[in-house]
Amino acid sequence: MDLPEGFHVNVKIEKASIADAEEILRIQKIAFESEGRLYNNLKIAPLVETLQDVIRDFDTHLVLKAVGERGEIAGSVRASVNEGTCWVSRLSVSPLYQNLGIGFRLMSEIEKCFPYVSKFELGAGNKSARSIGLYMKLGYVILGEIKKDNVILLRMGKDTAKGGK
Repeated sequence: MDLPEGFHVNVKIEKASIADAEEILRIQKIAFESEGRLYNNLKIAPLVETLQDVIRDFDTHLVLKAVGERGEIAGSVRASVNEGTCWVSRLSVSPLYQNLGIGFRLMSEIEKCFPYVSKFELGAGNKSARSIGLYMKLGYVILGEIKKDNVILLRMGKDTAKGGK
């Protein structure tokens, strides 16, 4: 379905809580299953992560969720800061809500939460054209490659105004 530029469904982006961890993990596994199939590897990190792993991330990451009109979680994203760099991970959107601008909104909101960092970085599978396109639309550039879980990840990043850009 082609949507008009700037179209967004009616979701709220808000901070997630540990009570959301199980649903966040469920959606993450559904969302990343197509990635695992694309790479012929269903053991990529987002697919083997446990509930305890997600709960532990609440101690070290900011976790945002997209919430639909009926209170359902439509997607989530996590981020943590290390030495002035904000590392964004696990952007996942339920297949029912994909291609509606939710990933873009989650990324935009997570970036707003870290106005003091000098740069943002993340990893995207080198065959994941939609994800790479989204990140490039948000101003990310390819910085290099990392091999992880027998998948080539593109290390992507962008400098912030604080970083001298």
